[in-house]
Amino acid sequence: MSLPFSATVFFGDSRQDDPAVRLSSSYLRKQVPMSRIPASASMPMGRAGETTGWGRQVRHPLFFFLFVVLSACAPDSPAVVIHPENGAPVTVRVEVADTDETRQLGLMYRNELPASAGMLFVFPGERPRSFWMKNTPLPLDIVYIGADLRIVHIAARTTPYSTAPLPSLRPAKFVLEVNAGFCAEREIGVGDRIELRGVTSPLL
Repeated sequence: MSLPFSATVFFGDSRQDDPAVRLSSSYLRKQVPMSRIPASASMPMGRAGETTGWGRQVRHPLFFFLFVVLSACAPDSPAVVIHPENGAPVTVRVEVADTDETRQLGLMYRNELPASAGMLFVFPGERPRSFWMKNTPLPLDIVYIGADLRIVHIAARTTPYSTAPLPSLRPAKFVLEVNAGFCAEREIGVGDRIELRGVTSPLL
């Protein structure tokens, strides 16, 4: 969601110290109608992402206040919801790996993974997959998921740093990596249905 530009160009007004004025959207619209915003007011970017000119106004407390409010309305982060056959739905907040580079890196070199977090690998098509644990210090459960969003195999409690192949046994389009023991603790098993929420990828 983008912020209305009229909320940022008001910052130079001497009356900004008055909280009642600061938070009045109607006053902002009267003071700076969009037709009076100069064409150059496009917040140009400098080196290392620094803003220049008009862009420096984003440091004002009012902008920060609006940013916090609008951020609270932002969509939820990507998640995988697992529906065990015998149990309540399980939500996993995920990072999405859907390029060759991100899939190859995966969770390598990670020393920590939050309890209800994981990584979702998205592949171009459905076929037999095989993972390993090279350069991965965390023990994991590797959940292979078919194109029909059903779990086809779980490689549970994997061995860190192992280069032994961990095949999917059946064709898979998605792979979900979570902490070791995650599936057993929540009674997640083969055949359980998967739901993708807020996951966007050109491969879907």
